[in-house]
Amino acid sequence: MAKDNFSEQSKEYATWVIGRFYTDIVGPYRDPERRWVDEHYKTIPFPFQEIEIPVFAMEYAWSNQEMPGCFGTWSATRHYIKNKGIDS
Repeated sequence: MAKDNFSEQSKEYATWVIGRFYTDIVGPYRDPERRWVDEHYKTIPFPFQEIEIPVFAMEYAWSNQEMPGCFGTWSATRHYIKNKGIDS
């Protein structure tokens, strides 16, 4: 029981940290088109009628070693580093 509670608290904290990084730290450096991803591509101004598709999801369990590498591939992170002159 204690392990499950610790795991859930760790997951919640990690979600908070990632959300803060995404929104508050590199968020201001995102390309304007990134909003389409955040809006699930529903607001892209296509000149044709929408076709309904089934809902699907892709999930992957990132390791602690993989996560920083993933964040470093985000264009907003690269813009942040270029603007601030740091890469830590």
